[in-house]
Amino acid sequence: MRTALRSILVVLFLAASAVACSGSGAGTQPGSGPLDTSNLAFDSGIDTASASDQGAAADADAAAADATEVSGADAPLDPDTTADSAPDVEQLDDAEDSAAAADVASPDAAADASAETAQPADAAVVPDGPVWDLPKVSDASTAQCTYTNPKNELKDLTMLATWHVTYQSWESIDGKLVPITIKGFAARPANATSKLPGVILAHGLGGYATLESAESLAARLGMFVIAYSGPGSGTNAADTSGGQGPSVKEGYRMFDTLADPRGSWFWGHATAAMRGVTCLANHPDVKSDSLGITGFSAGGVMSWLVAAHDPRIKVAVPMSGSLAWDVATESPTAWQHTLLQKAGLSIASPEWKKLMSELISPSLGLPNSAVKVLMLNGTTDEFFPLTATQATFSQLPGADHRYSLIGNFDHGCFGLTGGESKAEIEARASLRADGGQRMWFRHWFGTDSNYAYVPQPPQVSVQSAGGMSLVTAIVDSGGSKLAVDEVRAWASGDNCYFFASATLDAGKNGIWSKIVPLAFPPNAVYFVDVQYKTKTIIPEKFSISSAPVIPAGLVPKIRAIDSCQ
Repeated sequence: MRTALRSILVVLFLAASAVACSGSGAGTQPGSGPLDTSNLAFDSGIDTASASDQGAAADADAAAADATEVSGADAPLDPDTTADSAPDVEQLDDAEDSAAAADVASPDAAADASAETAQPADAAVVPDGPVWDLPKVSDASTAQCTYTNPKNELKDLTMLATWHVTYQSWESIDGKLVPITIKGFAARPANATSKLPGVILAHGLGGYATLESAESLAARLGMFVIAYSGPGSGTNAADTSGGQGPSVKEGYRMFDTLADPRGSWFWGHATAAMRGVTCLANHPDVKSDSLGITGFSAGGVMSWLVAAHDPRIKVAVPMSGSLAWDVATESPTAWQHTLLQKAGLSIASPEWKKLMSELISPSLGLPNSAVKVLMLNGTTDEFFPLTATQATFSQLPGADHRYSLIGNFDHGCFGLTGGESKAEIEARASLRADGGQRMWFRHWFGTDSNYAYVPQPPQVSVQSAGGMSLVTAIVDSGGSKLAVDEVRAWASGDNCYFFASATLDAGKNGIWSKIVPLAFPPNAVYFVDVQYKTKTIIPEKFSISSAPVIPAGLVPKIRAIDSCQ
């Protein structure tokens, strides 16, 4: 059980918010480089930094990412942190041990230690405030945002100004908010002559903030970035935040909702992100009306939660993370089950039910949110399958949102059982994480004319006859600054366990098609992904996918956490 949980922590939260998938990419923190798998994992999720940067940002998740996760220091998946094989038990153990060590080393070590022996809070406890208190989290006078250790450093051919950052947030203990100190890093282009948009980079479960992840995302986006460590997360005095980490009480802290839904570590992580937004909104170098968030894995989950409940956030790029975990756990092998078992719980436990109904449900906040979302997700993710992805995305109002789906990418098993080479899947994920973050933030914040126009999602149809299928897509040409690089149809006939693909051929009037030598079965899951490139000397690429077509009632086949089979 301990080994299985470690595997999950490594893959699930692998630097999720350290580097959103492109340094911040693909759900990782800002940055450039290949998509960091440590950030893409739930706890090792992709941050908003570049893939390689994300690997660095994925704390315990990064270590786990080396085993099988994606680091979140850089938004994209970091190949260096992606598992070369099935989850390694010893590495996963080390990752979990370092997460536990971070809890002890936390400035709030006393609280952490007491939490190890504390019994679940009495359900009769009355919380001392609402679940999401925007006036409280947006109060700059209590945030005490501090920037120290200023330096100029070169990252990805961009000179950056960087700082260590500290500010004040809270965690809930038995229904009462307790102040904790959050630590992280900030970076922005050093030559900026006017105010810049600001972006928060959230890490995954078992991850933490790194300077490299903040730098990668800042260089990729050309914006002011803060990468922070969630409660109890970190590896040393410079990056470890106060409070109880997710591994406290065998992981029970993640589900500690009986007395107060705010007792969950996920609430503390999201609130720390919101307090980071407060620091951004009040910084003299930041445009307070141009704020965003990105992260991988658990960092992607934080991106959704903050986007749903903090109206100051205008743009979000969640990577390899979704809400609707109750949908994900319809599969008996979904990796949340292992986390729950480690904590002595199950999906029948009141703690889980309260977490779902009062924190993780996509119907809480999203339908009323004005945030613009680019959702990146692997097609075979073990924590966040396409069914949960769809259930989350469908709650967004309006049409100013896009999918970018990554064929055969997941939370760590793809290198062993993805059906393609590990390098091929990583490159696909990195391009979508880094490129997606770059395109989406620059478009909505109006900082790059190459992205003045975002193409409409492709429309896909399938006609089968005589053992053959005609796949047709209506594709947006991309306007004057973009060109279509590739149009590819993806389909699975084994309940999302493996996806095959075919490149479509261009026709007239934006119609792309291909006849494939097989008939789509009734349980087929399929979509079309269009890869675009800028019409510049050195093209920048990203992708936009159609919504996945998923048969009603389908339950994805998810690879087991201990074997990836």
